[in-house]
Amino acid sequence: MISPEDELRIKETHHRYYQALGTADWAALGEIFTFPAVFKGFVDEVLVATDASSLATTFAMLIAATPQAERTDILSMDATCVRSNTYMLDMSYVLYDMFDAPVHEGRAIYFMNRVLDDFKIFAIM
Repeated sequence: MISPEDELRIKETHHRYYQALGTADWAALGEIFTFPAVFKGFVDEVLVATDASSLATTFAMLIAATPQAERTDILSMDATCVRSNTYMLDMSYVLYDMFDAPVHEGRAIYFMNRVLDDFKIFAIM
């Protein structure tokens, strides 16, 4: 069971992640993760960022493999506690091209731990 406050804070962590990634603010992005951090995305292999300085390289590979889109619509975000201090945010989304045609519909799963008084991402699938 997850409290409404924790669900809100998990979604706020995702919002900070999305804003930092969208502006390529690698310093802010590094503060949102614990390391090592694991990524799958549209690449064939699992990628591991060992520290904040490796995030830019990791995300360059992930973004290069992602369908090219002009915008993303988030359809839903559901947070849950999967075990003690391990949380999951399940996000459904649609990517659209420059003509507003959908190019991909999918889900992203974000795994987080509570670290002190915040939530930090340790994996994105």
